[in-house]
Amino acid sequence: MADLAQREQHARDTTDRAEAVAAQHLADEQQQRLNAAKAEAGDSRENHTAASALLALLALITGGIAGVLLAKDRPKSASVSGIVAAVGLVGGALAFFSRPSLDVRVPKLTAAAAAATEPLAGKLLCQVKPELSRITVSSTDDLAISWDPSGCMNGRTQYVDEGATWRRVLVPNGSETVFVQDFDPTNGKYISTRYLLAQPEMQRLRQIRGSSDFKRCASADVEQLGQVTDQLLSQLPQNPNERIVYTCQIRSS
Repeated sequence: MADLAQREQHARDTTDRAEAVAAQHLADEQQQRLNAAKAEAGDSRENHTAASALLALLALITGGIAGVLLAKDRPKSASVSGIVAAVGLVGGALAFFSRPSLDVRVPKLTAAAAAATEPLAGKLLCQVKPELSRITVSSTDDLAISWDPSGCMNGRTQYVDEGATWRRVLVPNGSETVFVQDFDPTNGKYISTRYLLAQPEMQRLRQIRGSSDFKRCASADVEQLGQVTDQLLSQLPQNPNERIVYTCQIRSS
């Protein structure tokens, strides 16, 4: 189990390093997107300013022409030039005041958004990860399960919500093995931790479990099941006999 813990720590360290590199890449990409957006906004702002200046110049020229034509007693031509001057003046003002701001914001990139996946549900196929497991006598065959988001396993076993994972402690009759089952539907990891205990210890755990085996999926049982689960866990030894780690995915058929 110490070797297993060391391998798990190594795997976590590797994952942390990979996440750090990915976070740096995301930060660099975010900065590049921000710089590009600022450059685009700057170009657009310059274009608006140039257009505003040209339209203002047009308004000034046509306004002068309108004055000359009016002085020469050509009111119809003067009115046309006046209208063009007014349009140029209004257009220049609109172009100037519609300049985009340099305070640019871009949607923030996150690793979670990039790799977001829906929690697993439905019919699943779970395969053993030997490098993360300690297996002595148990089978390493693939495990077919079904999972409901309410915490129901295989349509009959209710699990307790432990935050990131769901958990169930099984103390079967006629057996000397206690099973602690943990399932994380987000990353598809299913862990079966097994304790081989003497008969007196098993009997004490069965008394804690009580007469009800919670052999059904019902939300009404969750609070009581959580209390029983905590009591059972407090009675288990520190080191289990087996720890089998599975990775699960949606069954293709």
